[in-house]
Amino acid sequence: MKVIILGKGEGCDDAPFHYGEPGVQTWGLNNHILSRPLDMVFEPHDVEWWLKNWDKKEWFHKVERGYAKHIEKVNEHGIPYLTLKHYDFIPTSEPYPVDAISRHFGIDYFTGGVDYMMAYALWKGVEEIDLYGVHTVRDDEYLYQKPSLEFWIGVAVGQKTKIRVHGSQTLLRPMYQDKIWTNEGAWADGLRYGYFCNPTVNEISIR
Repeated sequence: MKVIILGKGEGCDDAPFHYGEPGVQTWGLNNHILSRPLDMVFEPHDVEWWLKNWDKKEWFHKVERGYAKHIEKVNEHGIPYLTLKHYDFIPTSEPYPVDAISRHFGIDYFTGGVDYMMAYALWKGVEEIDLYGVHTVRDDEYLYQKPSLEFWIGVAVGQKTKIRVHGSQTLLRPMYQDKIWTNEGAWADGLRYGYFCNPTVNEISIR
């Protein structure tokens, strides 16, 4: 089976629509369901807490499209919903099997929702994974998620799972955060460490 995994970054909308097509599923996070059909929704947060607090101004990324609306959509269409625990007001909700997955891979290392989707796909034996909207850009809230997501991509490569990262300018690319410079004094971002040349092989990223 092939799975398309959607992040919240730029390029998410570039993912093709395959809803209902045999052998292909699209997985997304919470309010992705408001903009496109999904086969499975992941919510790596406490839903009850967010329903009480989503309208606070500091949570702009939840307020943008209305947090509660995505639950209405999930219930309307009966979409599988993996989250922290089962909620009676979301009949299709199931606890994400984080303990079983962590034991299977020998590590509990998750810093974002895409990590959970990646690990779940690998645990389930998915044969192909396409990632869209997974920019982990510098000076952005998602930068801290880069190491763990690259770890799970590495697990996929080790399992011989075919994986493609679409559109990201930072994943699987050296990012030195202004700490490393070339001999000529230029930023070394994107360059092979020490050699300061462009990497010669990357069969995973599609930019």
